[in-house]
Amino acid sequence: MIAWMGYDAPAFEFQSLEAAVTDPTKLQQVGTPWMARQGGAVLAADVNGLAVTHEGGTPSHVTVIGHSYGSTTVADAFANSGMRANDAVLIGCPGTDLAPSAADFHLNGGRVYVGAASTDAISWIAESGSAVPNWVNDALGAPLGPLAGLGTDPAHEGFGSVRFRAEVAGTHNVTPWFNDHSHYYNKGSEALHNITEITVGHGDHLAREGMLAPHRAEERISSPTQIRTPFGTIPLPHVEVTTPATVDPEWDRPGDSVTSDHDFK
Repeated sequence: MIAWMGYDAPAFEFQSLEAAVTDPTKLQQVGTPWMARQGGAVLAADVNGLAVTHEGGTPSHVTVIGHSYGSTTVADAFANSGMRANDAVLIGCPGTDLAPSAADFHLNGGRVYVGAASTDAISWIAESGSAVPNWVNDALGAPLGPLAGLGTDPAHEGFGSVRFRAEVAGTHNVTPWFNDHSHYYNKGSEALHNITEITVGHGDHLAREGMLAPHRAEERISSPTQIRTPFGTIPLPHVEVTTPATVDPEWDRPGDSVTSDHDFK
């Protein structure tokens, strides 16, 4: 296990959000991908060096984990700087920047795993991609510079990720806010349990443990396929409309199904 802190991360305090968003310097750091791209290049060099120095006959299994802006950095390290590893884990991800799909990680047989609590507001930032942040940024005179937003939500269907359960016990089913962004590593949590399984090479255990989560998706409204009348049943053409609103199936889980007792015995 290596804890890598070898890049300049944005200085942003979620505990004092109101103060942070009024500081243009801090907002520019966290709302744009430049530091992630620079850090990704350094991360890729360090991780790729592990393969060069690896000794012994047993092949190494490298899993790279990134939280929050660090997950954007991990995505850029794979997509833009050629980082080589077996698996990637993104938790509380605000966007994958230069990797709009799992295929852009170029994992040879590996997978992109995603943990995103439905109540983690930061993980919802990427639902607008970079289009809306750029539009707002331009309308305000580009206070964040030429590019705003951090890209795609890896927890959304179509990205190609494997999403695992990462809800926070005690706050499930409440309005998304920023506190739950910092609970992924809590002892006994769903997220930490699943991250551990993946890191030791047992990501395939998540399905049988019931630890996979459905992806976020646009809400769909369907018409009935038939109507009953006094004269009989009349078939109707099936019509399905996709709305702009995104829903998270994890919201529908019973509150008592989210616990903090997922320790390894």
